[in-house]
Amino acid sequence: MMSEMNPKPRSLVFKIGWGILLFISIGNVLGHIGLSIFESQPSTVFVTWAGMNFLAAGILLIPYWRRERWAWFLVWALVIPYALVILFNQDVGPIYLGEAALIALGQLLTYRTVFAKE
Repeated sequence: MMSEMNPKPRSLVFKIGWGILLFISIGNVLGHIGLSIFESQPSTVFVTWAGMNFLAAGILLIPYWRRERWAWFLVWALVIPYALVILFNQDVGPIYLGEAALIALGQLLTYRTVFAKE
């Protein structure tokens, strides 16, 4: 919703947090597409992860950059699947848990700018 858009300039901290989030999302789109092509495991899981991150990148590029609050809340939903991978695969789980921590860090870095008083 455009009325939620924040007219104040974006802080450097916001840009760093947003960059972390966008880097993780786009990196995982490319990485999971590559895994779906080159790995022998079922590619459905990799395509699903790529799709989830593609959607996240789209949200980050437009509504999140506009600092729409609903987008900020929605991006928190990424932390849960990343953090839960460790319960199902201990080989790659720590990597995904680290990415969950980076997503949370990116979110926390953007908080003050997204929720700045107008």
